Order: sequence, then structure tokens, then C-alpha cells
Amino acid sequence: MNKKIESLISISMFNKNLTDLTGNLNKLLIFEEKSRSQSACQEKKIKEMITNISHDLRTPLTAVKGYMELLARNLQEEKQKKTAETIIKHIDQLDKLINCFFELSYLEISDDNIELSKVNLTNALCNSIVNYIYEFEKKDIKVEINTEQPLYVVGNEEMIKRIIENLIKNCLVHSYGNVKVNISEEDENIVLSFANKVKETEKIDTDNLFDKFYVADKSRNKTTTGLGLSIVKKLCEKMNGSVKAILNGSILDIKVILLKSDK
Repeated sequence: MNKKIESLISISMFNKNLTDLTGNLNKLLIFEEKSRSQSACQEKKIKEMITNISHDLRTPLTAVKGYMELLARNLQEEKQKKTAETIIKHIDQLDKLINCFFELSYLEISDDNIELSKVNLTNALCNSIVNYIYEFEKKDIKVEINTEQPLYVVGNEEMIKRIIENLIKNCLVHSYGNVKVNISEEDENIVLSFANKVKETEKIDTDNLFDKFYVADKSRNKTTTGLGLSIVKKLCEKMNGSVKAILNGSILDIKVILLKSDK
């Protein structure tokens, strides 16, 4: 029962058993309504707490970054300047971690109804890829997109954009060589696939790849939080979709599966 209870059950009969049954059903309905109300109130409190903690963490972090940027501009010695720039990079990484952590926490506790509509997945993909062309060029990564026609899914446009961006960022961090992106139809679903080569030294556990803070190679110092793919999974689930990973040799293929929409 998702809607608020409008009225209780009423039976105009003199049968004691039916009267008792009606009374018990009404008690259950009242209990259900109270439980739902308490749950909604608790969710609201947790959301407010997440927002407040996020703000409390970001405010001093922004101030520290500002001071460090000012310091870096005024330092004369090259070694000190590089040290300051390194600190700024770590601050940026911490800020990303905070953003990802609170986004994931919000998704996990939120029971909001997501507005779903027909979304052009092909356009969403191409628009996002264009925004990261410079990043791919810097890392000498070529992106091959395979899609013959516009394909539509039932989803939320902002969530789909976030999913694609997280998959792109995952490729930028972990890909070695080219990235193959494919959109295809499979029965009643549309499948978005990101396939890239990973280092053979990376011990990837595809069963745990979407767990919070999962990092394949803990010995390597990479600017990754281990939260991006967890967020992808949560966003897919919010849209009644799913995500899975397949490791074939050194090729990691991440597939996002969403319900197909009519054109």
C-alpha cells in the first residue's frame, strides 16, 4: 500500500466474528499508516543530516583550497610551488570523495518516486562523450561508438546522464587502449555497453565490482573513490534496470540494462 489510507473498514453486521475481524483489520491499517508516517519522517531526517554534514565538510575544504591556491601563486621556489599544487590536487580528490559518498548515501535511503519518461539514450551518450573528448585525447584513448539508430529507454534523463558520466570516468581511470561503446536491443531491453582493456595485473572481481569502495588493485595510487560504479548500480535500480560486468581475458565489459521505450 503506497497511498495514504482514506478510511477504515466498516461492516454493518451483528455477527461477532465478523465484527472482531473488522476491528483487527482496522488496527492493522492504523499500524500500517503510523509505520509509513514514521518511516517518511525518519527518511526526511536522514536526508537533512546528509545535507548538513555534506555542507559542514565542504565549507572548510573550500576555504583550505582557496588559501592553498593563493599560497601557490605567491610562492617563488619551484619545489614549494609543486608541493602546494599537490596538496590542491588531494583536496580536489577529497571533495570528489565527499560528493560521491553523499550522493550514494542519499540514493540508498531515498524512497522518492522517480519520474520516468522516454529518453533518447543514443543522444544522451553522444552528448556526454563529446564533453570528455579532451580528457580522452590527453590519455591517448580512442572511443569507438557503435549504434546504428536512435534507441529509446524508459528512464530519468538526469540519472542516465549521471550513469554515462560515471562509466566514462571509470574508463578514463582504468582503460588501457581504446574504449568500445555499444548500444543494442535485447528483447524488451536496451543495453549500453562500455568495454575497455585493463591491466592483467588488476585482479577484478566482477561479483563485487559494484560494491562500495571496491578497488581492483589496492597497490596502485589512482585517483579513484571506488564509489562511481556503486552509484551506477543504484541509479539503474531506481529506473527498474540493472548493471553487470563481464571480464573476458583483459577486456572488461560493463553493461547497463534498461527497459526499451517505443519511439
